[in-house]
Amino acid sequence: MMTLGLYLAHKKTIRAGFVPYTMRKGVLYFLLARHRETGELGDLGGGVRQYEGALQAGLRELDEETHGLFNVDIVNANDLTSKIALIDKGNKMSVIFWPISPEWINSAPLEFQKRREQYLSSKSYRKQNDEISELVWLDELAFKLLIFGRQRAHDHPHTHNELWQKVKNFFQQCYNSETSDALKIIYSHTK
Repeated sequence: MMTLGLYLAHKKTIRAGFVPYTMRKGVLYFLLARHRETGELGDLGGGVRQYEGALQAGLRELDEETHGLFNVDIVNANDLTSKIALIDKGNKMSVIFWPISPEWINSAPLEFQKRREQYLSSKSYRKQNDEISELVWLDELAFKLLIFGRQRAHDHPHTHNELWQKVKNFFQQCYNSETSDALKIIYSHTK
């Protein structure tokens, strides 16, 4: 089901995530995370703690998994209440699509690597907190191929990735052309 971030502020799900996105020349681009151990792509998300709503958990996971990369852009959760969110029929999983500047297309993966390297060499390093090996931008065609493609994604000339099955199942259920249209409308009104 497509909804707004406001709906997730007090909604309890088992898992919550974020997918930052941007547009360049009318094309949507989605920022996904590559899991360090499996190499699979997924959202920037994870489990919702007992005291959290889905929106709060998603923000926490975004911050943890990117090592604080987007702190400069997130003012507070109220900024996300009007953003597009998806929630599955069983209310087990939710994802908020967060529009960001196209300047992040070049800088997010590189800046993430710098932050990750700093974290790996820090005294606070804990292996269980190092889940993400890189951030990867996909245009909407590649994103849809990962979700709906019948062939293995790396066999297609536009992408060389696999989507984590749990995230893939979620997007197969929730992502459609209406979602794409809504993301473009929201993006055009936020930038």
